[in-house]
Amino acid sequence: MRILKLIIISLLMVLPTGEVAAQSKAHVKTVRKYLREGNKHFRNGHREDAYTAYKKAHDLDSINPRINYNFATSMLPQDYWRPWPKTDDSIMVKEVAMIDSLYRSAADAETNVDLQSMSFYNIGVMHQSLAQSKGDDEQQSRLKKAIEAYKEALRRNPSDNDARYNLVVCMKQLRKGQQQNQDQQDQNKDDNKDQNKEQNDSTQQQQNKSQQQQQPPQQQQPQEQQPQNMEQQKMDQMLRNAMQKEKEVQQRMNEANKEGMPARRPNRKNW
Repeated sequence: MRILKLIIISLLMVLPTGEVAAQSKAHVKTVRKYLREGNKHFRNGHREDAYTAYKKAHDLDSINPRINYNFATSMLPQDYWRPWPKTDDSIMVKEVAMIDSLYRSAADAETNVDLQSMSFYNIGVMHQSLAQSKGDDEQQSRLKKAIEAYKEALRRNPSDNDARYNLVVCMKQLRKGQQQNQDQQDQNKDDNKDQNKEQNDSTQQQQNKSQQQQQPPQQQQPQEQQPQNMEQQKMDQMLRNAMQKEKEVQQRMNEANKEGMPARRPNRKNW
């Protein structure tokens, strides 16, 4: 429930006397004229014409709370409860800031606490409506401003059920948005953690592969190597023995020749 509270009011002033009174009377008469025009246009749904008339009244009397209130109200979009139209950001910020300031000025200068409450209530409605057309961060900022405005409205008029209802709605929306943001942050952390793990695993695999390429391959001895070595050693030993025997035979032959005895040739084998 976001019902804008409107007061279409005329001015009630105590006028001074004398020559100053004559000038002031003319001034007040002009201000009242513009105010009545603005009220008429506003009732007929002509927001732009109402804005023009209220602005003229505001230019002549910028401290009157009733003029400020009606002027601020005429600046709100007609379908204020819907997302505000997409306009240039600088224009939107300027308009919102001005409306907020006008309502606060009206509340500060107003002696009627109910009218003070209505000013803050409308500030809440404006920021709550703006929250629908903004991104997550801006939406939460608008909801916080709306919450504070509704609280101010209730401080001045604790029986304002509309302000209380809207306050509860804004607080629920704010908590929901904060929870969604937290969930998204947690999800992003998990995604980053998984991504970092994958990158670390891939880096480790590359390092292991690089180390394997740099290390020389280990030579494995065949299982038959040990028997082959033993067989070769045996053959070498037999060859040395044979050569030694042949040397001994040759020595005996030499000795026999010296003594005139025939020599016997040894049997030779092919190894």
